[in-house]
Amino acid sequence: MITKPRQVPLRIRSLEALLRRIPSTHSKRPDIKSDLAKWTAGYKGERDVDYYLDHMPEEKYMILHDLRLPFDKYFFQIDTLLLSSKFLLILEIKNIAGTLYFETKTNQLIRSVNQQEEGFRDPLSQARRLRSSLKSFIADYVTHDFPMEYLIVISNSSTILKFQNNHPELVKRVCHASSLIDRINKLEDSYKTNLFTKEQLKEINNFLISSCRLQSTNVLELYKIHPSEILTGVHCPACRHLPSIRKKAKWHCPNCNKSFKDSYEETITDYFLLLQSSLTNRQLRHFLQLSSRSTALDILNSLNLSYTGTNKGRVYHSPFSPSHSDQ
Repeated sequence: MITKPRQVPLRIRSLEALLRRIPSTHSKRPDIKSDLAKWTAGYKGERDVDYYLDHMPEEKYMILHDLRLPFDKYFFQIDTLLLSSKFLLILEIKNIAGTLYFETKTNQLIRSVNQQEEGFRDPLSQARRLRSSLKSFIADYVTHDFPMEYLIVISNSSTILKFQNNHPELVKRVCHASSLIDRINKLEDSYKTNLFTKEQLKEINNFLISSCRLQSTNVLELYKIHPSEILTGVHCPACRHLPSIRKKAKWHCPNCNKSFKDSYEETITDYFLLLQSSLTNRQLRHFLQLSSRSTALDILNSLNLSYTGTNKGRVYHSPFSPSHSDQ
């Protein structure tokens, strides 16, 4: 059973919003596009692995995706965690093409592609640190000893895996996504004792979900883009022209002459992703290029956003759960 679904990372959504909101000639566009491609590839790799996990027996596992948990003033992030009555399993997912060589002496992952080599952090060391952090994090909920396993899952089926001296630990811990279910079944066969009741697993599951924190990044700071460079107005959903013009309770595109009723929703999302986690009526009017305060109020009320304050002092808050995120 998938108890915490995987969602599009806020970094991807923020980068997409940024590309929508800066001029086509902006000097930072190539860097933003390159970073977006990397983040999208990582997310695609995770979704490719999810395909196999979606076919797991629902009654045997609780599956949590995208766990980001606070620990010792820092955070640790787990791509996927499986809870079973016999063990817990951390999945560290990598979407890396080419030939991967796992080197044991220096604990390094070396990728070869197009006759060029590139070094990566050792994913096994990373997974072991995650295991240690997670064990400490749930220590108050699990007082008895239990196995916590980890696997490095390579999502790209064409990636070639090579292990120094066929190191048994590497062979045991690294697999392609297509072999993942077999690896999980082997773990099931190797552990005979049920160490957790269903109720205990639910408690651990609920604790992890309630402790999870979203990661939000100020992409304007990251790319040194001033807020004044962000284009305002409502995009046309059909041709992407900016801005559309408000006419007779609809947004009219002067480029393709089409009209839409609720095309402002993406614009408000862009505001929260790029500028601030709070929004006033005045700020909405500026960003949507509206003149009517009452129209802006109707739009804000239609969004069912949480808010503080009253009347003209009312402030609306981002739907991206400020209490569950951090800069």
